[in-house]
Amino acid sequence: NKYEIANSLNDIATVYEAMGKFQEALEYYQKSYKINQEVNNKDVYAKILNSIGEVYEELENYDEALKYYQKAFVIQEKVSDNIVIAMALHNIGNLHKKMKKLDDALQYYEKSLIIAQNLNLRLTIMDNYKAFYEAYYILDEPKKALEYYQKYVAMKDSIFYSSNANKIILEGENVAEHVKDINMDMLSKDKALYKAQKEFVLFI
Repeated sequence: NKYEIANSLNDIATVYEAMGKFQEALEYYQKSYKINQEVNNKDVYAKILNSIGEVYEELENYDEALKYYQKAFVIQEKVSDNIVIAMALHNIGNLHKKMKKLDDALQYYEKSLIIAQNLNLRLTIMDNYKAFYEAYYILDEPKKALEYYQKYVAMKDSIFYSSNANKIILEGENVAEHVKDINMDMLSKDKALYKAQKEFVLFI
């Protein structure tokens, strides 16, 4: 089953990325991408392109990262996944900020923010407020920087410190699960990698 093989390859790539083994992650993401492309699984291979962009960003190869982010964005527009589009626009904005192209970064943040506000994606809204603050701070525009910093803090408090925080679902992810994933130790990663590789071998 090509879908299962592609998923196993993607799982292996994700583990390698979490372990900081970026070249290995790229190798398995590319393999997964190729199979998903063969079966025309656009929604999945768009996300893989985005993951490849993230790896190149970690490697500080910003030109290559931008290329993959833009490829992913074009596909995501076609499948109309607005949640992922909002996140992709934010990622592209971050990349432009790292490349010192702040005017371009602000344009992408604005597009991301509009979509996020329309869908009430509070985590993405918060991330964009923070990004605006950081960009305007670099541009030495203190009034705008302060305005977005205050919005960022207010949204952060609303998400993480309200009485209903334990019930909030953040764009498809439970907070507890998100924290659990972030804090997965290296032993768990090694076990996950071994399991994914074993499953992959069984599919061949």
